[in-house]
Amino acid sequence: MEVGLLRISPPLEDDVDVKIRKAEEELARLRKERALIELQHQLAEEQRFLANAHENATSVPHVPHAAHVAPPKATNFLGPYPVVAFDADSAEQRFKRSSSELTLGVDDAISPFPEYTPMLPVAKVYHGINRKEFLLLMRRLEGHFEEEDQYYVTDHRKISEACRHLSEGIRVKWALVQLSPDGRTSWPDFCVWLSSNIRNFVNPDVAERRYRGARQRREQPVSRFAALLGSLEANLPRLLSDDERRQRLWDGVLPEIRAAAPYGFPTSYQVGITQLCAAARSLIGGGRPRRRRRRGGGRARARVL
Repeated sequence: MEVGLLRISPPLEDDVDVKIRKAEEELARLRKERALIELQHQLAEEQRFLANAHENATSVPHVPHAAHVAPPKATNFLGPYPVVAFDADSAEQRFKRSSSELTLGVDDAISPFPEYTPMLPVAKVYHGINRKEFLLLMRRLEGHFEEEDQYYVTDHRKISEACRHLSEGIRVKWALVQLSPDGRTSWPDFCVWLSSNIRNFVNPDVAERRYRGARQRREQPVSRFAALLGSLEANLPRLLSDDERRQRLWDGVLPEIRAAAPYGFPTSYQVGITQLCAAARSLIGGGRPRRRRRRGGGRARARVL
């Protein structure tokens, strides 16, 4: 009697393992693309610096030490560095000397600045948590661009400076957007894309209505009410001044707490929180306003007992 041999089929690969392997491959590919983009950007910068160095070396004549030559009159100044007037006819020859060299955009040759890039210090890395974080970053960048308006004359320079303040994950996403066929590379496109990728997005109109109508509840500490205002403020369509914040805090707390504040209207938002918390602690109930007792509550409890 013949006994058939059992064939043992190899175990099937789990779907989770397949997804993990594909995700790892995709992550490795994205990192390679990001490294390629960074190398291309560095190569373009080096080509521009090299062109400026060659131009300065050929344009400055040799002058004996005994001779006195007046310094050339500059058209504008960026600190101690003179800004040379831009010659549009020789721009292409200056920035591209051979067909094998990397071609630079027209915006990169607007003004041949010296090897100096005015960078804004990174105070905090941007993670796109809420709208307030986005507005704070935009306000710092716009102020920096206005101060250094002679350098940040192109969208490419503005976006490069803004990307220094982004987290690694957001920078990789923007690099993929630049590689897309749409070609959204202008500064307004970048701002719209960044605002549309806020992680905890809340409709700004809805957040503003809730912020304007927020009132402190009874048995709610002042600190928690201030935290509620802060969470709603993070999604408002604009940044609020300190005067607006303390006025909203003052109007939103309970009337008896305002009456118990020893110094009246606060001088700042943080001072207002401290003073109103102290006023709440001075009231009966362990730092919270006294809760009104319902009529007949004692008689009802007596009947239950």
